[in-house]
Amino acid sequence: MLGKHNIGPGILRSSTIKTNQPATCAGFTTRSPLGGRTYARSCEISACRLVPSADTIGADVALVRASGGPNILIKRDDCTGLATGGNKTRKLEFLVGEALARNADILVTQGAVQSNHVRQTAAAACRVGLDCHGLLEQRVTTAGERYGTSGNVFLDKVFGATLEYRDGGTDMNAETEKACERLHDQGRRPYFIPGGGSNETGALGYVDCAREITEQANGRGTKIDWIVLATAAPALRPVWWPVSVR
Repeated sequence: MLGKHNIGPGILRSSTIKTNQPATCAGFTTRSPLGGRTYARSCEISACRLVPSADTIGADVALVRASGGPNILIKRDDCTGLATGGNKTRKLEFLVGEALARNADILVTQGAVQSNHVRQTAAAACRVGLDCHGLLEQRVTTAGERYGTSGNVFLDKVFGATLEYRDGGTDMNAETEKACERLHDQGRRPYFIPGGGSNETGALGYVDCAREITEQANGRGTKIDWIVLATAAPALRPVWWPVSVR
């Protein structure tokens, strides 16, 4: 079952996932992260489709030729399609789905000034009709004035996000929780998303990705011996260890 965990009265953050029974959010489309199969701590959870279709697994012919090595396939998560693409869209499918199921009216999250996660959260909110508020940490202090207004910051504003800034080294999740409390006091229904969407709900996006890779590889008769990935997000790493493609 899903249990609502409040930061403060009426402020929503990602649910705690219990493993004793499946959880469904009535009134919204639900799907099993692994097609209904038993998988460790999997459960059914409300999801909002943001990736238009499964991105492809493609062979990197140039890299194979240059290295003289084995067949190398690349999963193109830069082609997820939301606001120029990126892997955070996978997490946001489940986070935004839960926010809708909980009747939130604004997504609140944080990241660096040029955060891809904040940009995709703003785009996801825009797509489903929610507001978005982002807190941006000023980690880079030598990039010049345009660094704070161009690129992802510009896109955040195009997607309608409101922004505020914090000094580098600030506890950003704590500051974001305070922003949620302030918004709640103003009569809003904020849904808290930690930096990078890295929590148990966001991680379901990559449980689903593991299923997707398995189905794609099996569909083309490809045996995958190793999965290699680069990540700074703790919610991404734990979902890969049980993946076995036959």
